Amino acid sequence: MESVVVITTVYPELLAWVAAISGFVSLAATAVISPNRRWFELLVIYVLFFVGNTLLVGFIVQLVTDVNLVSLEALESMPGGMT
Repeated sequence: MESVVVITTVYPELLAWVAAISGFVSLAATAVISPNRRWFELLVIYVLFFVGNTLLVGFIVQLVTDVNLVSLEALESMPGGMT
């Protein structure tokens, strides 16, 4: 059985900034469409906006700065090599 090593690189400061920006934009967008809605509808709308904004802002940050927020690398051991 071949062993596989997965290396994850995360930039926590950049991820925190993206989450903060997404949170405030999501809160503002939810507030705009909030009249006559119940609290659980607002919560679902906020979560949907937050996920969408996080993906969008993360993609824009990656395009502008050329830095991946999260990168995954998979390394396989070579046959006959050290295991």
